[in-house]
Amino acid sequence: MRGTWKIIICFVSLGILAISFCRDLYSQSATGIPQSLLIDYNSGDVYCSTTLGGMLKSTNNGATWMRVQSGLDTMRVQFAHVIVQDPFDERHLLAGFSASGGSSILVETTNAGLDWRRRGSPGDWYWIDDVTFPESDPGYAWVAGSNGVWKVELQSNRWTDRTPPGETSCTNVRVDASNPDIVWCACEFTYASFLQGRVYRSADGGQGWTRVLDSLPVTVRKIFLDPRDQGSAFVVDRFVRETSDTGATWPGTYYPDGLTVITGADFDRKSSTWFIGDLNDSLYTSTDGGESWKALPLPVGGFYTDIVISPLDPCRVYVVRNDGLFQTSDCGRSWVENPFDIVTSVVGRKPAVKFEIRRPYPNPVKAGETITIAFGNVPPAEMKYPAMVAVRDPLGRKVWEGTSGKYLGENSTLAIPTSALGPGVYYYFISIGGKYAQGRFVVVK
Repeated sequence: MRGTWKIIICFVSLGILAISFCRDLYSQSATGIPQSLLIDYNSGDVYCSTTLGGMLKSTNNGATWMRVQSGLDTMRVQFAHVIVQDPFDERHLLAGFSASGGSSILVETTNAGLDWRRRGSPGDWYWIDDVTFPESDPGYAWVAGSNGVWKVELQSNRWTDRTPPGETSCTNVRVDASNPDIVWCACEFTYASFLQGRVYRSADGGQGWTRVLDSLPVTVRKIFLDPRDQGSAFVVDRFVRETSDTGATWPGTYYPDGLTVITGADFDRKSSTWFIGDLNDSLYTSTDGGESWKALPLPVGGFYTDIVISPLDPCRVYVVRNDGLFQTSDCGRSWVENPFDIVTSVVGRKPAVKFEIRRPYPNPVKAGETITIAFGNVPPAEMKYPAMVAVRDPLGRKVWEGTSGKYLGENSTLAIPTSALGPGVYYYFISIGGKYAQGRFVVVK
């Protein structure tokens, strides 16, 4: 009998320990595992989707987080595989969410995450791997996933199938920044129990495709296009591959010594900087386009699912792993983990800024026309300064600079001529006294 009681006491003790362990585990990861991440190109705000906490947003570089779930809970979604931002409206986001029942749906917000709604799609999608807003084609989005590649007219929500013939499942889609007819995509198929990728290029908006690369023996993770050259692209599969002749040849293959398979990657073309995560939990960076690599001191311990370089600062990088979210602000020399400390259930309104810089208009702008940036609510203390503006291309080269030529009034405008600018994406940087702002616009033919 005494032995029986010892066994009972032993099981009770183990049960108490298990409950305590689970409680501690839940308290440490009440928001679950991070899955995908987006950095606002204008404000630097960070959006992160997690398995338990839903969609989170940080306005202070990940120090604290807020749930932005309004509308998502009723959709019974789980987490987003991809989050993207409209280049013409920073408040407009699309996300491909995994939902209950093993399906995926496309959701949308037009007010920076305050409210979300579902966008209807043809058929049932098992997953949505990629979504992109073409900078050369306002009003459209492209979606890639288990049902192939589709072009979406946003106003009417009309979906057009653009899947390459013979393919059914695709992982990436990218559209040239100056020519909407140039489209690249990657699809995958199973052969001998392995996923293998194929890369296609279209010169007529996806109506016809040319297969330009067979990616063996892994699927394609990402495609990066060169905004200056319609024939150049990087493809990330097991390695980083480069072409400069529309995919006819792939002479460039870049990878660090000891690399196994790339599972996460991002590339900043302006600084030629790569950050890649390996299947063996290692993290590497290259600042010369992939010619040389350096291992980074992020502790081993997780599988890389997403890596995002800030569009405002190439030295600020976020790494999404299945054991947490990490970031660096010094190009990878040191790292901090971002705890998901939820401070409120909805996004709070930002405090009023001292002056307002409105979005440039028109955007996109036709080559040769003038683009106007308006300033509003300029307080008297700032009216003694003129507005200084510089315009740079995607490589960071200054292509135009100017000034308002006079002190600002309460409501003023500044004109940027585009007669000397070719089609493509440009970034403007504005300073008024000690205040700064930046954004981007697109010049089309």
